[in-house]
Amino acid sequence: MKKHELEKLEFGNWPLPEKACTEIGRMHALWNSMENTLSLLIGKLAGYNDIKDMRPYILLNHTTFQEKLDIFGSLCDFLKSDYPHLSKYPQVISKLKTAQKQRNIFTHQTFIYNVEKDELELATSSTRGKLKTNVRIINVEEIKKAIIDIDEANVAMYELILFRKLKPVWKKIIDGEKKV
Repeated sequence: MKKHELEKLEFGNWPLPEKACTEIGRMHALWNSMENTLSLLIGKLAGYNDIKDMRPYILLNHTTFQEKLDIFGSLCDFLKSDYPHLSKYPQVISKLKTAQKQRNIFTHQTFIYNVEKDELELATSSTRGKLKTNVRIINVEEIKKAIIDIDEANVAMYELILFRKLKPVWKKIIDGEKKV
């Protein structure tokens, strides 16, 4: 398909209502940004201060999120005697785990759009020990909650490591601030 054909293509409510697709996309984009920030901050804690230094990227690129959390926690714990502000790292890790849990709900399950009922459903399953399945109606606000949790975890990391007190983007939107 040529570029001009792709430019004319509009998916509308396929495969899910456009509003849901937008929020799912936003959630994934924000998650990727947050996870990259975590890697960058791990590099900083490990002594790689030059943002262009590729060594932390090389070391962390293929690690799982849980491994990154473990590394982040270990570095903060190791360095907290020299940098007492790092003693707040367990609260940041808690926020990161909450964000991960919320994201995983929408990343590792199956969305179904029930056209007849105009409802968005989420089919979930677990195979830990025994098979458990469930289908429940969800709404876009549940996805937005995951977005908020990811944003707040990102802000908490910035504050802990970079001493930057940032306002979460979702609060800026609610407050009607122009620049986001």
